Formats: sequence, structure tokens, C-alpha cells
Amino acid sequence: MIVKADADKDAVLQLASGAASWNMKMSQTAQSTLMFSQKATVMALTTEGHLGLGVTAPMEKIHAMGSMILEQSESPVYATMKTKAEERLAGIKIASGTTEWRLETQGAANGPVLPGSLQLVGGDKTHMVVSKTGGVGIGLDAPLPGTSLHVKGAAMFDVGTEKGKIVLSTPSLNPGMSFFNNAGTRIVDI
Repeated sequence: MIVKADADKDAVLQLASGAASWNMKMSQTAQSTLMFSQKATVMALTTEGHLGLGVTAPMEKIHAMGSMILEQSESPVYATMKTKAEERLAGIKIASGTTEWRLETQGAANGPVLPGSLQLVGGDKTHMVVSKTGGVGIGLDAPLPGTSLHVKGAAMFDVGTEKGKIVLSTPSLNPGMSFFNNAGTRIVDI
């Protein structure tokens, strides 16, 4: 069966059962995108192979409007982000308005981050790195080899049940450690 329309019109095939119906349509004015709709477009497939779920003009290979669930009852479920080139980044980009964070990795070193590291990047700044040997770096591109935790800048650890804490910082340009009791009073400086 061929459904044909002029170049400026939609070619539409309607499937109906009782009061329910689906439309499958395509037109050159929509860049030859194939669309499935009921009251609104539910799915769109472009000639470049971009699939839109709830959108009529998908901007990537899969473009969904709304949340997504990956579910499997018999085995683990993974969302895989993979690139075949070792020097290319692969990861997840999370954006809210103009704020963007990325969780990314790359097989080969391309800059100060060590190869195989997992990095948390806000904007263009790396905030945390986990090396493939298990070291964690906070506030720097790579933890010092042989360290489990490498923090650049002041660090504070809440301890006790109230306002107790241990602070590692550089008061008066001298590295030091301060201890605070549960009332929040500084009790010892080293």
C-alpha cells in the first residue's frame, strides 16, 4: 500500500479501532520525519535515524521528553556510554537551566587527568577525580599517587553529636589542624 501526498502536504495513514486511533504521517515540510501520533506526536523518526519520544524534531540519536526507566527483572541493568577512541570522553551530562555537570572518563590521558580516571566536572572545572587505582582527589585533577584521599584546600570533618569538628586549613598562612568540641568551641590548634 502506498500513501502519497504532494510535497507541501502530509501523507497520513490512520489505524482506528472503535474510538481509538493512531496516525502515522510524513511530509517533506517536516524534513521527511516519520511521526506517530494520537492527539499529539508520541514518536518521531528522522531520515538521519534520530528517534524522538514526545518530540517532533529530535536533536540527538534518542531525544525523549520526560523521564526514562530502564528495567530488567532477571539481571543487572546498565546504561552504557561508550566511545571506541581512547582519547575521547564518555559519560553523562546533567543540566538544569544554565547549570551543567558531567560525570566522565577517558581511556587515554588528554590533559592533567590521569588515564582511566572518573571525573566530576562542573562547567569547565574538575572538582573530583577517582583514579583507576582507587585514589580520590578533591579540588584537583589527579590525586597524588599512593594516596587514598588527596584534598586541595581547607577540609572539615564533622564529628560528635553537635558542632564538633576537625578542620585542616592554613590559618595565618601556616598549615594546621583545629579541633572543636560539641558546643562549637575551638579547643586545640596544632
